[in-house]
Amino acid sequence: MNKPLDFLIKISSAVALVAASVVLPASPAKSAELGGLNLDGFCRSVYGASARSYLQPSRGASGWYCLRGSQFFPFTGSGKDMHAACKWQYRRTDAVAQPLNWANPYSWRCYGQNVLIR
Repeated sequence: MNKPLDFLIKISSAVALVAASVVLPASPAKSAELGGLNLDGFCRSVYGASARSYLQPSRGASGWYCLRGSQFFPFTGSGKDMHAACKWQYRRTDAVAQPLNWANPYSWRCYGQNVLIR
């Protein structure tokens, strides 16, 4: 048989196999990162002018509360969450929140709903 031709067939098959195994996303993300969060402003909008955000650092990104006087309102337990803060701040119903790093409480960012978050 023709050795150069056999070699070309084998190389072509290998290239085709590699090309077929590359996975591309179905479509690009439809919106970009919106930005960070104004938690003090969100707490005031929900609990009144004397409210502010409060961080329990040992809980990482989950450690945020609204504080009014001596009352603490956790974002998750009170029905208010980081998604609601994004919606309030950016006035977008599709806004969602995601921390970049769960160990870093200051890493929260807001995104449009169609953004892939990994």
